[in-house]
Amino acid sequence: MKEKKDTERRLTPEEKEEREEREITKELGAAGLIKNQQNSEFFLVENEGEWSIPVGHKKRVDKTLRDTFFREMKEEIKLDADGIIWLESLGTVFVQKDKNSPKKWFEVIYIKVDAHTAQKLEYSEKGKHLSIWVKRLKAGVLSNLDMLGQKALALYREKYVTRRFIAGGDYDKNGVLSEGDSCQI
Repeated sequence: MKEKKDTERRLTPEEKEEREEREITKELGAAGLIKNQQNSEFFLVENEGEWSIPVGHKKRVDKTLRDTFFREMKEEIKLDADGIIWLESLGTVFVQKDKNSPKKWFEVIYIKVDAHTAQKLEYSEKGKHLSIWVKRLKAGVLSNLDMLGQKALALYREKYVTRRFIAGGDYDKNGVLSEGDSCQI
């Protein structure tokens, strides 16, 4: 017990405040599913040996999780709001790495960026700098895609990926499939 007090005395007031804030808000955050509008690739970052989408935890200064998103994305990947073409919330996901790790809730914010903005994105968090752009189908089968990334892609698929593939045909104005075959994907 005494050792803990000694350690706390060495912390600066700013470090103590940051530690307290982290303890209060560590279960709540915002994550960005970022898509390059030009080539339909998604931005992933490396975190502890796994690929993930960029994420940040809520701080007291953030009034909403959208505020958390913009603050964290600017800090971690140099995302400038000017290059955003589309932004929407896909929903909230619950993530827990294993039964001994803390439970966390993240609002997944889906954004499309223009090609110029995509080129400028640069991951920089705690000395880590590894990031990639990858197609959705490839991202979905990465063996080391973390649970948050998997759940974010699942939300995206639910909303934007159709269940039918039309080969050589189309729907008429009444919604009837004409001149083509369909199969489930």
